[in-house]
Order: sequence, then structure tokens, then C-alpha cells
Amino acid sequence: MNSYNAKYKPKPPALINLPPYIKYLTLVMIVIHIVREVLPFLGLDYVSDFIRIFGAVAPSVTTQLGVYGWLLLPINLITYQFLHAGWLHLLMNVFFMAAIGAGVEYRIGGKKMILFFLICGVLAGGSELVLAFLSGNLNKAVVGASGGISGLFAAILWLQSRQRMPWNPKKQMLKFSAIFTILLVVLGIAFPGGNVAWVAHVGGFWAGVLLFPYFERPWNRPKKDKKPHLTIVQ
Repeated sequence: MNSYNAKYKPKPPALINLPPYIKYLTLVMIVIHIVREVLPFLGLDYVSDFIRIFGAVAPSVTTQLGVYGWLLLPINLITYQFLHAGWLHLLMNVFFMAAIGAGVEYRIGGKKMILFFLICGVLAGGSELVLAFLSGNLNKAVVGASGGISGLFAAILWLQSRQRMPWNPKKQMLKFSAIFTILLVVLGIAFPGGNVAWVAHVGGFWAGVLLFPYFERPWNRPKKDKKPHLTIVQ
């Protein structure tokens, strides 16, 4: 005779099955963008006030804020990742961050994932600003999470490389990295006048390529067999 508990009700599956820290990042970005939409009603101009302070803006370290710009730069390279040019920009980044970042969070944990994401974003924004200084194009503001997302994509490629070629994942990763870098360079040349920070994408991606092996848990990495292989003959 089967017993049945009438009070027990199975929980329905979650509508959006994402790990918690990806949800936190998404929520923070959406809230910040809502604040950005409210600013004009408070008499604040988004471009001149909000981005100048919180975006990765090259002029902030040269003419407008002087020495204070240099002090704000390390903070700006973090805060710019949570700003977006519009709702379409935000939704695209949130979608790719959720699709790519979930696997990274499951692999290395939420706190490590956020730290990895932010570091890749800092190096991505920094690479774009270095290009701005070298080219003399200082009237440029970098916003968006694309650099950090590119780093997350590099992490996913590392995981794929370990799965495809566990005996030599670096070789497979080098192939993936070369293909993706060439693709970004081609797109940057094909659309030079657009508003896409292609250098930041490349910088964030290669930051992820170089840094992810240090973030991955040691017990999740394929172990190398140190014992010599024996050949049995008869």
C-alpha cells in the first residue's frame, strides 16, 4: 500500500534557472540603469554628469577633473562596467552575461566569478583608454559590461578546451583564442566608425585567457599522470 502526503506539493521549476551571483549582477545593472533614466527628471544630464564621474572617460584624467581624475580612474574602471548606453545595450549584455557567466559561476563559485569578471573588465577598459591616449582621441567614454563578458567567454573556452583535449588544453585554447581575436579584429576594421569598443573586447578576452587558470579550482582541473607509462610486450 502506497502512502501519500497530501500536504506535500513539489516546487515548480524556476522560470529563470540562473546561479545567484549572476542574478545579483543582473539586478544591480538594471537598477543602475533605471537610476540613469530618472536623472534627467532630477535636472542632471546623464552624459556630462553621470558618465563623467562613473564612466571610463579619458578626458577625466587630463582636462576636466585634473588630478582628481587620476584618483577616480581606478574606481571608474570598475563602475563603468555597470553603466550602459541604452536599454538595448543593457539587455544584450545581460543576456550574454547570463548565458556565458552561469557556467563559469557553477565551475569556480559566485565570488570568484564576480572578481574574475571585474578584473577582466578593468583590464578591458584600461586597454581602451591606453588606445585613446596613444591615438590622441581623448573625447571617448567607455561604458558597458562587454569587457568582463569577453573574459567570461574566455573562461568558457578554457572549459571547452579541457573537455575536448584534456591532455593538452592549452593547444586547443590557443586555436579558440586565435579565431575569436581574428573575428574581433575583422569586425573592428569592417566597422571602424561605430560605437563598439573593439579594443576593450579584445583586452577583456585576453585577460580572461591569461587569468582563468588561476581562478579555476585545482581539484576541477585534469590531473596529470606523473607515473611513467609502461609498454607491455609479449
